[in-house]
Amino acid sequence: MPGKASASPLPTGSETKPVWPTGPNGSPQEDRTARAGVKADAAKALRAHLTTLVPAGYTISPNSEAREEQAQFEDKVGDRDAWSYLASIEIRKDGAAGRLIVQVHDPGLRTGATPCDIASVFWTKPSGCGVVSSGGQAVAVATGGGNDLPDQRIDKWSAYAHPDGTVVYVAESKRSSFDPLRSSDPQLAALPFDDAQLAVLALDPAFHIAAS
Repeated sequence: MPGKASASPLPTGSETKPVWPTGPNGSPQEDRTARAGVKADAAKALRAHLTTLVPAGYTISPNSEAREEQAQFEDKVGDRDAWSYLASIEIRKDGAAGRLIVQVHDPGLRTGATPCDIASVFWTKPSGCGVVSSGGQAVAVATGGGNDLPDQRIDKWSAYAHPDGTVVYVAESKRSSFDPLRSSDPQLAALPFDDAQLAVLALDPAFHIAAS
């Protein structure tokens, strides 16, 4: 899925071949994606929890290709491996399809002076951003819709930086696919969550994956 952050490979000495984190088998991963172990399990748990949050009136697509989870090594932050976690599901209503997405970044990967600064470094450039107070916390809620296709992928998203530096994004799109050639489904008539609900979701403890 588009929008995943990339990081510079880690050279060893004068070599340029990337050295990926060690997997559960004791050997380096084949690439930046964890396919087994605690990181992969965390991404699966993220998607499992996301499915429980689909509001009444919407269904989850039974098509396995319409669901995704991924744990991805992003970069070194100090001497620590820093990861991102993604979960995405297609939701349907009245013959139309859209998408819900949650993405979590380890401390040090997403920073900003304000909540909207954090929101601005998601997948797409926001056309607007405001701050919603939820549970005593300031959560950014940004709106997409720029002129370029990459800016049209996400209609709205919330962003919250936990005190430990973990950043959570929860996003919704009226589109089920960001490639118009891959889906003939009409888009949702309306987004499932309003600003206040998106802010609450960004604070969900189940989305706060502790760095390890």
